[in-house]
Amino acid sequence: MEKQFNDFVETLKLFEGINVISTNYESLWIYFKCTKDSVLDILKNQINDLKDQYGCALVMLTNPENSDEVFYQILFEKQQAVFFLYKNLSSILETNEKVTKSKELGIPDLSLVTIRQIANELKTRSNLTFALVWIENSERDNIAIEGSGQPTQLIGLLARGTHMAIEWADKNIKFYRPGEND
Repeated sequence: MEKQFNDFVETLKLFEGINVISTNYESLWIYFKCTKDSVLDILKNQINDLKDQYGCALVMLTNPENSDEVFYQILFEKQQAVFFLYKNLSSILETNEKVTKSKELGIPDLSLVTIRQIANELKTRSNLTFALVWIENSERDNIAIEGSGQPTQLIGLLARGTHMAIEWADKNIKFYRPGEND
């Protein structure tokens, strides 16, 4: 449990503008200074989401010698709050890293991306149901499918996709029977 607390402290330090001053594992609190309002808003939102269920709070403290200097303290009632706050903040950092990388590198050349890579990326998303069906070299026996989601939703998605393909084919493909229009 102490390792988890220390991991949380290290994750907190990764946020821009956070300067951890002191921590206490026995009493479960972290004392820090934050210079970025956006980071402070993220912390406030995450703590507010967890405070009722797991008992944690963010306290604002002012320096008695300098009233303009503000410090913050995160207080935890339960060890579970540390775990969930750590998990949420790690997820936010990971998302921010992906966005930064995307902005830095630009949109990738999709001709270099395989269907398997697309499927693996889609599987990491939450609340997403998808199905990919493909065939290689027009061989009937070489059909592959990748998907993620509830089985009922996947079957419904595949059935709807099949129906849409049939509707498209009826409109756009001209079928001729032998003997017609000869």
